[in-house]
Amino acid sequence: MTVQRTFLAAAAACAVTAAAVAGAAQRPTAAPYEVWIVDQSDTRGLNHGGTLYIFAGRDLAGRGSASPAPAAVVDLGGAAAALCREQTGANPVRPHMLLFNQAHTHAVLAFVASGHVAVFDAAGRRPLACVRTTESPTGRQAHAAFPSPDGSYILIANQNGKRLERIDANFSANSFAHNPAATLDLAACRTPSGMPCQTAAIVGSIALNGALTTNAAPDLADGAPDGTLAFVALRGPTPLSGDPHNATGATPGLGVLQVTDGGRNGRLVRIVRLTNLGADGVERADPHAVRVRRVS
Repeated sequence: MTVQRTFLAAAAACAVTAAAVAGAAQRPTAAPYEVWIVDQSDTRGLNHGGTLYIFAGRDLAGRGSASPAPAAVVDLGGAAAALCREQTGANPVRPHMLLFNQAHTHAVLAFVASGHVAVFDAAGRRPLACVRTTESPTGRQAHAAFPSPDGSYILIANQNGKRLERIDANFSANSFAHNPAATLDLAACRTPSGMPCQTAAIVGSIALNGALTTNAAPDLADGAPDGTLAFVALRGPTPLSGDPHNATGATPGLGVLQVTDGGRNGRLVRIVRLTNLGADGVERADPHAVRVRRVS
C-alpha cells in the first residue's frame, strides 16, 4: 500500500510539472520592442541638431533603482544634419515629433523650428532622406509628419505655414520626394460640418508628481505592445517649444508608467533621466517626441 501511495504521489507530481511546462509553453511571449525618445535641445556646441535616445523595452520593464543605459544614442547634428544641408540647404532645428510607418521599418522625425522632415532606417538608425516644408506668408514649420497606413505618402502638418504638405513615399525602395503640387492651403480651414475644431472631454487623469518628481511636465506618450507599460516624455527646465503652457519640468527624461485597471489608470514607476548640460551649467535637455517601435 505504501509503495502504491508513493507511486501515485510521484505520478501526480509529474502530471503537475508537465501541466506547468505545457502552460508556460502556451503563454504568449511578449513581443520585443524599443522606446525612442528625442531631446529637442540643440546638439552641444551647435545651434541645430538634437539627440535621439533608443532604449530596449526589456531594460525599462525592470524595477531596479539604477537607470538603464540606452541601447543607442544618435546625434542629430551629425549625419542627419549633413543630409538636410545637402538636400535642402539648411540645418534641421528642434526635433519635435516622431512616428513610425506601419511596418516599423522606418522612423519619420519632424523638426518643428526649421520645417524639416527626416526619414530614418529604423534598424540601422541612419537618415535616408530630408525635405523641408514650404515657406508661406505666415511662416514655415513641421510640427508633425504622419506616414499613411499603406505607406504611399507622408503628411506634414506645416502649422505656422497653415498648410498640409505631402511627401510621396515608397518605404520598400527607400524613395521619398516632396510633392508641392499636393499641398493644401488650410488658412481658411473649417471642419467638414463647418464648425470650429473642438477638443475631446477629459475622462480621467493620472497624478505624476510625487516621490519621483516635483514637476513632471509630461508631453507626448506611447504604450508598450502588451499594454502593461506606457512611456511619456518629461520636459526639462528650459522648454524649447510650447511655453508658456505647462512645458517647464524639473526632471527631463523618459517616464515609465505601470498601466492598471485595464488601461483606465496607472502610476509613474521610473524616470530615466536625460541631460544636456551646457558649459554655463544650465540644463537644456528638453525631451518631447517619444515612440515605441516593434522589433521583429
